Amino acid sequence: RALFADFSTDAGSSWSAPAPLLTSAPLNTTYENIAMTGHGQVTYLVYNDLNANPNRPHTPITNVYLGYFEGTVWHGSPQLIDAGRYPVLSVLADTLYVAFVRSDSAIGFWKASVATPAPSLLQATTLPVSEMMGGVQLAVDTNGRVDIFTTGLKSGRVTQYRSSDGGVSFARLGEPVASGAAETKLIGAGRQSVLAYEDQSSDAFARLATLRSSDNGLTWSAGPTVVDSVFSIGSFAAVADSDSALSLVYESGGFIYRTVSSDFGTNWSDPTPIDTTGFNSLPVLTRTGRGPLALWFKNGDDSAAWQAGDKIGRASCRER
Repeated sequence: RALFADFSTDAGSSWSAPAPLLTSAPLNTTYENIAMTGHGQVTYLVYNDLNANPNRPHTPITNVYLGYFEGTVWHGSPQLIDAGRYPVLSVLADTLYVAFVRSDSAIGFWKASVATPAPSLLQATTLPVSEMMGGVQLAVDTNGRVDIFTTGLKSGRVTQYRSSDGGVSFARLGEPVASGAAETKLIGAGRQSVLAYEDQSSDAFARLATLRSSDNGLTWSAGPTVVDSVFSIGSFAAVADSDSALSLVYESGGFIYRTVSSDFGTNWSDPTPIDTTGFNSLPVLTRTGRGPLALWFKNGDDSAAWQAGDKIGRASCRER
């Protein structure tokens, strides 16, 4: 398995040829849960490896790593952060923040100075949790507030933890979702926040539900349903286009759909398909100077192995 990177300097209209960054061991090892964020001309990339030991198939060994590009130049030998999985990251001013599932009973938090491109550790904190986690979300602001949202792997419970001292200590703030949540995405701008999540509380159907906050995440209220009563939601991504506009893309039945909100999640447009060729998965979404840009993986068929016909799909999500 390998990690590859290619680059676009025109908001996704054209791309360089993919180049390998890292190559895993030949057997039982892969890379997953890749996330990136930018800071000036530097792009930080976080991921975890996974070593599936055949003798212990239910307890894979996973570690979280951080690497970076200066422009398009990759600085090899990524930094080991800690044992863990499902990392997310955020950057504010000259500080980089990373949160991840450290173990079955703990969340890891890592903070580093990025005043120079190479991260320099400032703080590492372990947050005890009461159940196995299937993912985390992270929010930070300039007054030292750090919010970590965890999703229970079996319960689907979303729990919010808050630090008021920059991540030195955390306290449980609340439980925005009691059960049934799977994948979650947190979008914030100023005092406004939207927590979107796949609601699997119904046995027959799935839906994308939302919670909204207008007080920096202190309290949450039910927002509108983005999409309801679909047989499956494979994955989704969301981004704030501005202080008021949101875009969201999701996969269902191998098709990619898009929906938008012009009032920061108060209302959502009817979903519009942007790729109906089938066998699509894993959409991601980013904000560019020309509007949101969506990318997704296009399988040529239902084979799990990479084949010559497989490629990356893309679409500019600008209003037409």
